[in-house]
Amino acid sequence: MSLIGIPYFFGKNTPLYEEQVQKIYNDNFLKEKCLPLNLKDFDKFSKYLIDSSTSYLSAKDMNSDRVTPTEQKILFKNFENSLKETLKRYQEVQKYGATSANYHDALRNLVSKTEEAGMQEMFNPYVTLGDGKENRGGIAITLFEKFLGVLIQSSHNAPKYIKNYQKANIDSDYTLWWINRIGKRWSEFTDVTFGLGDWYTNEQLGSSSVEGKKGRYISTSLDVLYELLHAVDNKITHSDIETAMRKYKKIK
Repeated sequence: MSLIGIPYFFGKNTPLYEEQVQKIYNDNFLKEKCLPLNLKDFDKFSKYLIDSSTSYLSAKDMNSDRVTPTEQKILFKNFENSLKETLKRYQEVQKYGATSANYHDALRNLVSKTEEAGMQEMFNPYVTLGDGKENRGGIAITLFEKFLGVLIQSSHNAPKYIKNYQKANIDSDYTLWWINRIGKRWSEFTDVTFGLGDWYTNEQLGSSSVEGKKGRYISTSLDVLYELLHAVDNKITHSDIETAMRKYKKIK
C-alpha cells in the first residue's frame, strides 16, 4: 500500500482543518508566496491547494495514534497468552460434571433471553436452545475448544501480516502524498518546472562547509512548496521537501 494512491483523507476534524488552512492561505499570503510561479489561474490553484493541505493535515490527525509493529506484536502476544489461559480455565470447568452442567445452564439461559441482535446466531452451533420442553438443546464443548484454538493460532500468526507501511513514523509519506498531489496538476497552474533543478554550492550560500560541496537546490518550485506546506505544518523543513521531491521523481 502507498499513501500516494489515496485520493483524499477526510476525518472528524477535517472541517476544522479546512477553516484553519483557509485562514493561513488567505489571498495576500498566497499572492506573495506564489508570485514566482506567475500562476495562470490563481483562484483555481488556491482552491486545489487548500483542499490538498486540508487533506494532508487530516491524514496526519487520523493516524496520530498509530500502533508500531513492535507494539502490535506485544498486543498480539498478550492476546494469545490470554486466550490460552481462557482455554485452560474452560477445560477445567468442563472437567467436572457439576461445574460443566451449571455453567452451561447459565450460558443457555442467557443466550435464550438475549435481545442483542445476532447474539443467538453467534453462539450457534456451540449452544443450541431446543424447544425448552422436550428438547433442551445442547452444548458443543469440543467445537468451542476448537474455536478458541483458531483464535489462539490467529493471534500467533497475526504478526506475519504486519505491513511495511505500518512503521512507527510515516510523516515523510504524508509529505510525499502532498507533493505528489500538487505535482499531478502543477502544469495546469504554472509554466515553472516542477523539479529540483541545479545546486547552489556552499560557497555561493556563504557556508563554511567543504569547498565545492553541493549546498542547496536552485529550484523555484521547491522553495515555493516549502513555504506553502511549512505554513500549515511548521515541523516541515526544506530538507523534507527536497527528499519528497526526489522520491516523487522516482515514482512519477
